[in-house]
Amino acid sequence: MKTATEQHVRMYKDAMTGKGIDRHLFCLYVVSKYLGIESPFLKEVLSEPWKLSTSQVGSFPFQRPF
Repeated sequence: MKTATEQHVRMYKDAMTGKGIDRHLFCLYVVSKYLGIESPFLKEVLSEPWKLSTSQVGSFPFQRPF
């Protein structure tokens, strides 16, 4: 449990410091589509190439971490 808690804290801090921003942008994209709103900001940001999706780094649902 301690290891899981430490991992959660690390991932939470990463997201809070901008290392998980793709998840937030995806949420904005989904909400804008649902509401039928065109966003110049999202159009520009989502057209840029993404090198890494940081919100899922370190997440291995079918592998044990040890």
